[in-house]
Amino acid sequence: MRKIKIATRGSELALWQSNYISKLLNDLGYETELLILKTQGDIILNVSLDKLEGKGFFTKELENALLLNEADIAVHSHKDLPTTNPPGLIIAAVSYRENAADVLLVRPEAYNPSNPSFPVKEKSVIGTSSNRRISQIKYAGKYVDAYEVKTLRGNVPTRINKLRNKEYDAILLAAAGVYRLELDLSDFYVIELNKNKFVPAPAQGALGIQCREEDTEIIAILQQLHHPEVENCIAIERKVLNILEGGCHMPLGVYCTKQDDNYHITALLDSNKPYNFTYPVSTADIAQKIVDKLQSKPETRILYTNFLLKYSTMYHALNVGKDTLDAKALIMLNPVEETSTEEFDWVFFTSSNTIQYFFMQHPPATLRPTTKYGTIGESTAAYLTTYNLQADFVGNAANMETVAQEFSTHVKSSEKVLFPQSNISLQRIQKVLQPSQVINKTVYETVDSTQENLKNEYDVAIFTSPSNVASFFRNYTITAKHYIAIGNTTAKSLQDNGITNVHIAPSPTNTDIITLLYSII
Repeated sequence: MRKIKIATRGSELALWQSNYISKLLNDLGYETELLILKTQGDIILNVSLDKLEGKGFFTKELENALLLNEADIAVHSHKDLPTTNPPGLIIAAVSYRENAADVLLVRPEAYNPSNPSFPVKEKSVIGTSSNRRISQIKYAGKYVDAYEVKTLRGNVPTRINKLRNKEYDAILLAAAGVYRLELDLSDFYVIELNKNKFVPAPAQGALGIQCREEDTEIIAILQQLHHPEVENCIAIERKVLNILEGGCHMPLGVYCTKQDDNYHITALLDSNKPYNFTYPVSTADIAQKIVDKLQSKPETRILYTNFLLKYSTMYHALNVGKDTLDAKALIMLNPVEETSTEEFDWVFFTSSNTIQYFFMQHPPATLRPTTKYGTIGESTAAYLTTYNLQADFVGNAANMETVAQEFSTHVKSSEKVLFPQSNISLQRIQKVLQPSQVINKTVYETVDSTQENLKNEYDVAIFTSPSNVASFFRNYTITAKHYIAIGNTTAKSLQDNGITNVHIAPSPTNTDIITLLYSII
């Protein structure tokens, strides 16, 4: 009889899930073996998921093992799977569904029984890495005024230990992982949140078992483990996600159950009140009907004062359904030729623009292989990878002085740092280094760019730099209800122009900008 090799991640929960499927196969008489792999989501733990490029952070390596015939099946948390399979792979079976709810774990000193729907004291620090949960915290507890939300990554026991070590006052987790691992939670208040108010992620609580499409023998075996009633419900949930072209960063909750001949669905997009739907099982295009309703809400008018690529995380996050987005660059950039013959050990990039214009003059292949690279923000670091280069230092703080101090600890006193920059660079990172360590190189200059077809008023205007602010007030009489500044220097430029309602993104990363936006609209 065929031995079945199972690809799995190595976390406690992933091993529980794979061992569970392994035992079911053993009970059917099949010998099994686990192939334990690390995925991108397991390796990069200091970055929120929406900062990573692409999809499949927890699945791609397992899928590659299938495609390379290194494994016969892969066991996934179904909510981690992209909504389309790679060519050649299929989901051959869906497991039973564990409780799909989220659970709130609260330290005793932060517990507030007067708010039963979300019993956490104001000003508490809440840990989660999910934009869906962040947006629902806003709805449940007036997030802007009440709580501080901090990114929480790691496997389930690691997250719980961070709570136990007082890094957070409360954390949010999927009930399925907590219950399956049977962890000791006796030192916390454990609140299972109402699935029709705090809406789960699509397919939360179910396992997806994947194999090669051509492997008919394995497909037939896996069909013995399949739960079609679970598959039918999560198919609706995942179709909603698919239509919205969303991934794990999207603040979307969808939960479907079947009773008699009807599907009962709760869906929520962003921080708005959840919608409840009931459709006979024979209804066509249920997911599309749900999406149409979710997108029928009043539009939020957003001005983003820079270009955005349509495949970028930021573009998608600002342009889902109810938002009307104008992403218009208020400044234009012209290349500047400036020769330099000095040797350098580091190149420090403050934006994707500095990367682009520097490499126009100095292609990566012309630099020494030992050259190290620093960036401000994960987005800049991600753009660097398009040149097949990795950042050796990534500064994420909104305060550039903090970034500068952190960077200075990575630079040896004998090393020199080249700073590609604009003609109006404030040179804040350079100030913490010795003058002999600094090489400034102007690679582009900024000029105003006037844009047509802008609205007279926006709900939110997002400014990416002081030069965007300067151009805005020189050339437009546009107003906004809220202003978001990426960084303290940009915020000060807005304040110098008389704007008082300025919200400062805590860092220049996508997740912090988007989280701040969701807390406002």
